[in-house]
Amino acid sequence: MIKKIAGCIISIILFSHALGITAENIGGAREFIDNFLKSEFNGGQDNRVDNAVYSPERKKLIKEMYGPLKGEIFFWESEKLCVVDNYKIKDIMINQSKAFVDVKFEEFACTGNKGYGRSPLIKTIKESVVTYSLENKNGRWLVIDPPIPRISKKALVDYNIQQIKLMSDWIMEKGSKAQKEFYHNLISTNEMLNPKPGESESAKTTENKGGE
Repeated sequence: MIKKIAGCIISIILFSHALGITAENIGGAREFIDNFLKSEFNGGQDNRVDNAVYSPERKKLIKEMYGPLKGEIFFWESEKLCVVDNYKIKDIMINQSKAFVDVKFEEFACTGNKGYGRSPLIKTIKESVVTYSLENKNGRWLVIDPPIPRISKKALVDYNIQQIKLMSDWIMEKGSKAQKEFYHNLISTNEMLNPKPGESESAKTTENKGGE
């Protein structure tokens, strides 16, 4: 019996090494994705430029939908996004230089098809599981074609406040129709995410018609 158990353990170890699965690989991937998620949740945008790789197809899609600079310089308006209350890494599967990470999010709201700022947030309030694909290139983990951003309410409210301040002096007199629509969407988003005491949050939201 002891010999059989030992044989099984040896087989598992050999199989893991054949796939390139080591504690160091798993630990490195977990640390990387944890930092990526935490930064994005707290409002960091640089990760999507510094720690991600985009396929030609994804770059083409972003540029066609959101403008020629999107993809090289990232803004929350670069793509659709979701607002989440919290998240948890569920599972990590590693095969040599690649990893797949399942993350569970407590989702609050997501944008419509036009992307953030160009369409209002749609209230979802559900659990969603999203898979992040990682690849280790030259000893460094990167996210491949990252899923749409998932950020906290506070991070988005703070971002919107900055944008509103930058636009408030000129938007009503000189802004285009699209710019004014964007401006008012920022204001309504903050009213939804940070309602005043006594206000009914449901009155400021659109009911869920679907997720991402």
